[in-house]
Amino acid sequence: MSEKVDRKDIQGMLASGYNHLNCARFLFLRVIDRVKARAWLANVIDKVTTAEYPGKHKAANSLNLALTFKGIEAMGIASDLICGFSHEFESGMTRPEAAQILGDNGPSDQANWEFGSIQTERDRPLHLLALLYGDNEDSVRNFARDNARVGKFGGCGRGARAQGETNRGCSGGSPTDSGSGLRSLFALAW
Repeated sequence: MSEKVDRKDIQGMLASGYNHLNCARFLFLRVIDRVKARAWLANVIDKVTTAEYPGKHKAANSLNLALTFKGIEAMGIASDLICGFSHEFESGMTRPEAAQILGDNGPSDQANWEFGSIQTERDRPLHLLALLYGDNEDSVRNFARDNARVGKFGGCGRGARAQGETNRGCSGGSPTDSGSGLRSLFALAW
């Protein structure tokens, strides 16, 4: 017997490639203050785009979040609540067998990674990935700025320029220009 899946409990990126949104920005973040980070997450959770079918009314912006196992721990979640995740998730991309399984050698070797490698995880661990999508560059920039304000999303960090990576037509720039506050919630992982 199969159970019915509630698409409201699934993030939208699993159901859509957001091909109607031409711009994206990815913010790689590290928790600095778990209390503020948890408050930020509690505020932003209702803004996360779900896999619910939007019909003809597709959003002009989408937000999805991903936490690493170290990110869950950094948020202060009790160990008895997070036991039982797979070895692959708990150990992350730096586990010895991952490179061989995924073919991360040569140009893809961890030694060439900007973040997430054994070397960078010691000083700048990757805890959370915020994926922001919009129909144009201004839309993504404004969406990032508005959703990074401390009062709106509280959280964790110092010095995060939160520039992240850009693709699909965005030219870059910091979504936290204008003193938005994400820098007081998270530090960039790189």
